[in-house]
Amino acid sequence: MGNIPDKRLEQIVWFENHVTLWAASPATFGVTAPMVLAVDNATKAARTAYTNAVNARQASKNATVALNEQAGTMLDGGRDLVGVIKAFIENSNNPALWSQAGLEPPAPPGPAPTPTAPFMLTGTLDSLGNVIVRWKASQPNGVFGVIYSVSRSIDGGDFVLLDSVGEKEYIDEAVPEGTRSVSYVVRSKRGKQFSAPSESLTLRFGRAGGGLTIVSQSSQKLAA
Repeated sequence: MGNIPDKRLEQIVWFENHVTLWAASPATFGVTAPMVLAVDNATKAARTAYTNAVNARQASKNATVALNEQAGTMLDGGRDLVGVIKAFIENSNNPALWSQAGLEPPAPPGPAPTPTAPFMLTGTLDSLGNVIVRWKASQPNGVFGVIYSVSRSIDGGDFVLLDSVGEKEYIDEAVPEGTRSVSYVVRSKRGKQFSAPSESLTLRFGRAGGGLTIVSQSSQKLAA
């Protein structure tokens, strides 16, 4: 019962059962009636104390349950009330009400994170000999409206911006004839924020069966 050790109850019951036997004929067991009576009174007092302890623990449990229920009611109602007050203050155009209500105004939203760089660039040729560059990109929470700026280098020259697109694909229809290799880098762009450049994708061209083909492609990180 409660948190009282079972052994304590067993001890009380044991003496309750035996004191009756001893009280019937104390001299038979070499004791006196007052001795038996003292143990009998102590046993009855222990039983009363045990019952009081059990009742007290149950009362404490009941009180804790009642406290949790009332606190839950308080929090549910209080949160709703605070929400109504905050909404009213936000719509009142009166910032002084925040301190009067003992509440903190909401923190202004911070700037969105910088977009992350595209990755895993790959290149293929379509039937017309145009280069199709594809990539993957994953942006942080709160970063929306990202577009992708594609730059190109011809035969190891400088990178020149070609265009910005909303898809994760760019079709290059203007690779100069006679180009031996072409490299691409892509940066994510949101407003005036740019990601770091992706790794550069380099495609090397050759001819097979009379037509232009990609003979190799590789990626490397650009020097800072």
